[in-house]
This record gives sequence, structure tokens and C-alpha cells, in this order.
Amino acid sequence: MKKLIFICLLAAILVIPAISSADRLEATPPRDVTDEIEEAAPEGEGAPVGEGAPVNWTNLLYRTITPNRCLNTAQAFGIVPSGWSVVANLSGCGVPWPAAKAVHVNIAVYNETGAGNLRAYAAGDPIPGAAAINYGQIPGLFAISNAIIVPLCGQPSAVACPWDIEFWVSRTCNFNVDAFGYFF
Repeated sequence: MKKLIFICLLAAILVIPAISSADRLEATPPRDVTDEIEEAAPEGEGAPVGEGAPVNWTNLLYRTITPNRCLNTAQAFGIVPSGWSVVANLSGCGVPWPAAKAVHVNIAVYNETGAGNLRAYAAGDPIPGAAAINYGQIPGLFAISNAIIVPLCGQPSAVACPWDIEFWVSRTCNFNVDAFGYFF
């Protein structure tokens, strides 16, 4: 039992710093957020009620968009190395920023070098512990895909969000991201 605890602690010590110091690939250029920072500065006392107020996730509405490809890592910069993250803006594929609070996307992973996982999250947030998709080499399958709803950067405020969404891969692969709708 002591050996198992030691192995778990050692794994945590070695893996967590690797995840938190992951390298980043930029799929789209960052936004200039200088004006947004000045506009979102709180005025007066009390809790914010407008832009920058906490999101009421229970009352969001869903809007579909024509499905379209937002990101293809193979075309953007080639294969994504293990432990790297990719950041992207989704406004070019029909997702209005900063009105959209979360996005509905389908992620397809291909050209993987072995079993791994991809994690999707709001850009700038810590890498989550749960995977958006687990993948591996399966004979006869070119790609593995999964649909997921991901919060976008800027929640609860739209301040300092040069990118909307971030993807982290545990194993070298390529992936596509297609948007189907968003919550506002």
C-alpha cells in the first residue's frame, strides 16, 4: 500500500508541472483587448450588473449556426506535439464574441501516435482534469470524434481574452474543431 501511495505522489509531482507548463500553439492571432480592459473597469460600489457580471448559466439560450470548420491543426501548423496546447478564436466561424458564453463543438482527432486525451476549456483557464475526448490507434478508424459544450474565455467578464478556447493534448495528434452552435 505504501508503494502505491508513493507511486501516486511521484506521478503527481512529475505530471502536474508538465501539464501547467505546456507549450502553446496559436491557431489564430490574438485580439487586442486594451479597450475592453478600460471599459470593464468597475464603477461605484456593489456587485457588477452589466458587462463583467457573473454569468447566470441557468438562463442561457442556445442558437444553432451552420456547421463549419473552425480549426484544422494539420493545415494551421502541422501535428500537435504531446503536452502542447492550441489556442483559437471562434468569431471567424459564426460564434459572436463576447456575446457567446459557451460553444457547442465537435472535435475529431486523427494521426494520433498512441492512446491519449484532448482537453477543451476556456482559454487562459487551468487545464481541466477531465478529457473532452480519449483517443488511440484503432484499426479501421481514421478519426475519433466527440461533441462537447465548452465555456469561452471571458466568463464572467470579457476582459483580457485574446483567445476564446484552448485545447491541450496528452499525446501527439492532429484534430479538427467544428462549431454547431453557442449559448448566449
